[in-house]
Amino acid sequence: MRTRLTFFDLALFAIMVTFFVIGIYESLFKGVAMSYWLFMISSLAFLVLNYRWKKKPPVVEEKEEVKKKPIKKKPR
Repeated sequence: MRTRLTFFDLALFAIMVTFFVIGIYESLFKGVAMSYWLFMISSLAFLVLNYRWKKKPPVVEEKEEVKKKPIKKKPR
C-alpha cells in the first residue's frame, strides 16, 4: 500500500521535520520553555498531515488484466 504525496503533503512533512529539528537544537541552548513554540508548530503540522492521510484512500496500483473472452460451451 502506497500513499501518493501531493505538494501540500510534502510541504507539511518538511515543515514538521524542520521545526522539530530546530526545536531540539534551540532547546539545547535556550531550554525547552523558549523553544516550546517550535515544537507546537511541528506537532500541528503532524496532526494536519495525519488527518489528511487518514482521510485520503491509499493508491492501489492497478494491474492490467488480460481480458479473456468468455468460453462458450457447446450444448450436448
